[in-house]
Amino acid sequence: MLEPFGDEVYTVNLKLIVCLLEETGSENDDWNGYTFAGFVKSFIAENPLAQGKLIVRRGRDIAKGTGTLLSPNDRKLGDAISDQIVLTMYKITGTKGWNGLQLWIPNIKLPGDAIYYSV
Repeated sequence: MLEPFGDEVYTVNLKLIVCLLEETGSENDDWNGYTFAGFVKSFIAENPLAQGKLIVRRGRDIAKGTGTLLSPNDRKLGDAISDQIVLTMYKITGTKGWNGLQLWIPNIKLPGDAIYYSV
């Protein structure tokens, strides 16, 4: 789904963000893409034409289990967007604890003071 996107920042329909989130998963259930997609769908219900930002980055050499994903520059970029959902998709190299697998890892930032809890 991300093949046509270069390493840029895009304004996209939230329905694309939902599709991307629904394709993500986790090896230990600490991330549920369908749950976050449901949250984004609630934004769509309020504004069917709503858009968000998609940040695509490839070739990231991120170690597994560090608790951090975003580079300082990408974090700053996402933080500057306060009125839209921001989905950052990192394709990691897989060389640092991922068994050599090149995986897409999502990071979602909600707009304004929106908070989401999943229990």
